[in-house]
Amino acid sequence: MGERTQLLIQVKDKKDNLLIGTVLHYQWGYGRTMLMDALNLIINFPWHYDLDSNNIMDHNNYPEIDTFLKNNLNIKFPVLARNLYSWLGNTSSGCNNIPLDFDKTEYNLKNQIESPYQNNISSLELAFHANQNDFANQCDNNDGYMIADIIFDRYIKKCEFKFCYNPTQLISLESYSNDVKQSHFLNPKFISAYKTICKSYDIKVN
Repeated sequence: MGERTQLLIQVKDKKDNLLIGTVLHYQWGYGRTMLMDALNLIINFPWHYDLDSNNIMDHNNYPEIDTFLKNNLNIKFPVLARNLYSWLGNTSSGCNNIPLDFDKTEYNLKNQIESPYQNNISSLELAFHANQNDFANQCDNNDGYMIADIIFDRYIKKCEFKFCYNPTQLISLESYSNDVKQSHFLNPKFISAYKTICKSYDIKVN
């Protein structure tokens, strides 16, 4: 049910180290919904200090998760990754595509329980290590994808929005808007205004 879309948020540092690759799900995400939410997230993106401190979450609570993220998924800053995952889920008008209960996941990892109901190693891989080549495999989609490629230092240094219906074939926003379900909402006037706002925040739009 719904006009389902997904947004891949891929964040790397200036040395190309992955900080997080995660997916947001929109049950009714067609038209302007996902695009405006992505813009809002980038405009309000937290600073590195806020994400890597106790301001959002106690970073001492989940040593098993943090060890797995760092050693198995090569996530350089696991505390930052967890806090960013939570911030995105709490701030977005969509939701985390892979819902995680950190307490349950920590318990399962500590006790080596491979739960069949998420909150396990596979869930962590999907929730934190998604990329353009494989993220669609975790998605229930019928109205298109969006990708936000972010370079992050103390704050966002660079951001690019990309669009597709097939993740192996990126298309322009104009081509994305040609779909019959999108065209009424993503009309030329909106696209022009959207690109202007993005440009004012140094966001590149393909």
